[in-house]
Amino acid sequence: MTRVFRGIGVSPGVAWAPALLIRWDFPQVPDRTVQPDQVEQEVTRLREAVDYVVSHLQELGERVLHRAGPEESRIFEAQILMAQDNEFLKSVETLIRKNLFSAETAYEFRALELRSLWSGATRLRDRLADLHAIQMRMIHRLLGRTESELWSVQPDEQVIVVAHELSPGLTVQLDREHVIGLVSEEGTRTAHAAILAHSLGIPAVMGATGALAGIPNGTMLLIGAVESMQVSPLFLLMGDRSVKGWYSGTSIDSQDTLAFSHRSGVKSMNEVFPLERAGEAYERMVSGKARFRVVLNVE
Repeated sequence: MTRVFRGIGVSPGVAWAPALLIRWDFPQVPDRTVQPDQVEQEVTRLREAVDYVVSHLQELGERVLHRAGPEESRIFEAQILMAQDNEFLKSVETLIRKNLFSAETAYEFRALELRSLWSGATRLRDRLADLHAIQMRMIHRLLGRTESELWSVQPDEQVIVVAHELSPGLTVQLDREHVIGLVSEEGTRTAHAAILAHSLGIPAVMGATGALAGIPNGTMLLIGAVESMQVSPLFLLMGDRSVKGWYSGTSIDSQDTLAFSHRSGVKSMNEVFPLERAGEAYERMVSGKARFRVVLNVE
């Protein structure tokens, strides 16, 4: 049985390969408290973890600089600033000192608060994957865990990675020889992972809701986000098929545009006609002469 998942093509190309599902979830963090004389040790552990994560992000930035270019490598400069956010780290330290929380318990508490705050802000939606990746690295480090490989690909195997959310750090670590396509349930064209996938030449589709639950591991996938294509009319007619597209993106794109317009005071340019001139308004609309939208006034 063939099943179709629709998303946003963010990096052109076509890929055909088995799916490799990656579930990158927060690890279980135990609620742990410490003795008063251990507080400074926990604060030191927090700062050491930040230094470690920043060092790792710098290495990823260098890798992207050589593989994609200076503009793409600046994505990791932004991530480093997020990891070093002094206000956020001070709030974690306050929890450690006042509540005697361990560093990982305090960090997870504040991390969940921040993710909840960002989730409600339209303009920060595309940065959630960056935030999630940083917080994941921090918690793994504070728990004393090494970042194990999230996937295992045989030397002669090619796969399409399917994930809930793709971070730039994960995207740049993918081996282009083995990972020939990306599918993400979250993300838009302006997400950092989308920008990197395009620069690295990896076909990618984002916003494919339900992909993780609906695609069993190993399922053969065909993904496509092509810049141009040729289709035989006979192929369409004989199979009752159609090719569809939409120049203004998805409903999420429209929502983001309207939100930006509202915040910035941008107003649309309309030609307003009274209802009794609806026929004239329609003719002007279909002629393409309207600047830029025809609106009927029903009052």
